[in-house]
Amino acid sequence: MNEGRNILKRYHAPGLWEDIDGNIHWSLPDVLKHIGVEDTPENRKEAMAAIQELVRNINPSAHLLFRKTPNN
Repeated sequence: MNEGRNILKRYHAPGLWEDIDGNIHWSLPDVLKHIGVEDTPENRKEAMAAIQELVRNINPSAHLLFRKTPNN
């Protein structure tokens, strides 16, 4: 298991941070709050799809992992 995935290296923007292994993490509740959108399951789903599309456009081979909490 990746031990560094929950250890903050750099905070880039509201809802966007990097772990000590260089992996980028998105916090959907923080992103939605920052842009003034209610945190609902539907809005999280749409935000996740938009982020996934953005990442795939930049790096089609990027590995995306969606977790309910940082510890699973």
